[in-house]
Amino acid sequence: GGVSAGTQQDFRFSATIDGNTFSGEYTVTIGSTTEVRNTASYDGYIMLKHGEKAVINGLVDGALYSVREEPSEGFTSVGSNTFGILSSDETKNVASFVNEKEKGYIRISKVYEGNTLHRNDDFTFTVKINGEPYNGYYYIDGVSYKAVDGGVVIKGGQTAVIQGGIGQTFEVVESPDIIYQTEVTASSGITVKKESLKATGQFTKNSGEITFTNTMQTSGLYVSKALD
Repeated sequence: GGVSAGTQQDFRFSATIDGNTFSGEYTVTIGSTTEVRNTASYDGYIMLKHGEKAVINGLVDGALYSVREEPSEGFTSVGSNTFGILSSDETKNVASFVNEKEKGYIRISKVYEGNTLHRNDDFTFTVKINGEPYNGYYYIDGVSYKAVDGGVVIKGGQTAVIQGGIGQTFEVVESPDIIYQTEVTASSGITVKKESLKATGQFTKNSGEITFTNTMQTSGLYVSKALD
């Protein structure tokens, strides 16, 4: 089994040989080392982590086999060569599975309230996923942009969409600007710290909504005249 996220996740498999569910010892290869495991230790399943390979020895050529992965919450699974007839050529008896985190989304919206002079200003956000600066892509109006060191740039009236694996954490912080007063609101399940312009939470099956509203702070212009 292989995964793009969750390298310590346990994944469960069952193998059927000529209609009989396999039980007993199997050999697991982990890099350059091997160890023997037994299905009895894992509720009757073959248990593997990312990058591990299980080998069942002593099977008869010509037997019909099938291998099934049990569902794992938060992951999708795609298998190849998962059923067939055992061959004397061992390279043909390899069933493989690739797991990926199911995806969730957050939508970061920028609302601008002020005069037209600054309506096209860029507003900069720093995004972290699982505590690390986000360096993937975000989407605005169907166009993709590359985040660099967590940097995401949005104009007033725009919404940026970022996807992440369900269960992964996110943090979104707007860079403060002294000419704006900023309010932060978010959908249920997302924590907002208004004083630091920060929103944090986890990717879920439901889209997370975060809105930053910037209102330009105005100051009066005073003109005085004095005659000597």
